[in-house]
Amino acid sequence: MFFNKLNFHGALAAVASLALVSCGSAQDPAAAKASAAIPVAVFQAQFDDNYDQKQSLTGRLEAGRISATGFELPGKLAEVLVDDGDQVAAGQAIAKLDTQRMRANRAEIAALTDQAQVQLNLATTTLERMREALEFRGVSQQEYDEALNQTESARAQLAANRSRLLSIDVDLDKSTLTAPFDALITRRHIDEGQVVQAGQAVLTLQEKGALSVRIGVAGQALDALTPGSTHTLKIRDASIDAIVRQQLPQRDDVSRTVDVLLDVPDVAPDLRAGDLARLELRRRVSERGVWLPLEALAEGQRGLWTVYVAVPSKQADIGATHKVEPRPVEIIYQDTDRVFVRGTLEPGDEIIRAGLQRVVPGQFVRLSSESAT
Repeated sequence: MFFNKLNFHGALAAVASLALVSCGSAQDPAAAKASAAIPVAVFQAQFDDNYDQKQSLTGRLEAGRISATGFELPGKLAEVLVDDGDQVAAGQAIAKLDTQRMRANRAEIAALTDQAQVQLNLATTTLERMREALEFRGVSQQEYDEALNQTESARAQLAANRSRLLSIDVDLDKSTLTAPFDALITRRHIDEGQVVQAGQAVLTLQEKGALSVRIGVAGQALDALTPGSTHTLKIRDASIDAIVRQQLPQRDDVSRTVDVLLDVPDVAPDLRAGDLARLELRRRVSERGVWLPLEALAEGQRGLWTVYVAVPSKQADIGATHKVEPRPVEIIYQDTDRVFVRGTLEPGDEIIRAGLQRVVPGQFVRLSSESAT
């Protein structure tokens, strides 16, 4: 923080003040004549009616979709068809379970299904004969009803076996893991021979294509990030224009920020999910004040700061042309090594811009050749 630097200036100024008081150079004419006025570099105060407030926001590149995919049912992993770094297409097989037991079970149920079909055919034929015999009273109603029940039972058994076959076929289909979208394999979690549980991650896939940036934003900066607006992101050594997709309708419970999503065009193939992205925002603030270098500030009282103004006041016998006067100021905004202040300054005031540890209020000085507007 620049405050530590200013505290240092204030301490040096206080030491210089004590030294001058002890020698009588600031207020004692005899001591003043004994030494020549020191030169100071100044600049003229120029007021601005506003300033640009800069804000740096940091986010992280994200893929559109990332999936830690696994099987829907447990089993022994028989084959992994891809490895880290491979690119896959949507629907492509990427891993398989051992299906030997399932196929044996399917063969058994298929045989039972065939048997049920035969029984249904026989029951249907018998029922038809019973119906004809019933018309001539060759069989009783009881015998006909029993034949009808056997036919319905055989039909139900056949339907049940077919359902079991369908269930096994679904499980066999799910024993082959496929890519849910065009993706890049970023991690292989399990190797062949291991028994996996339902839902256990086997491979992690990252969607191919353009990336996006998620940035947590608070305060008035949200007003500048409207959907559809374009902003420049710094990602590693590249400057990339990104478009705001949306502001999420929820604040973070801890940081109280709102996540803003920006779409990054696929112009830099070396960009990776997880890369940091920096967004610089500027906001024009209406406030009248003066820009000062940090070196021009000294610590003041009651939370204010002080600048030293060189006021014309000749002392020919020591070569002095100006006298040091303090002016309290309030810091409004800091930008790297300079600050925007307001206070008792007037346009054209000649402000001492550095070396405050060498001067104290009331001291006579002369302007150096380094002074500038």
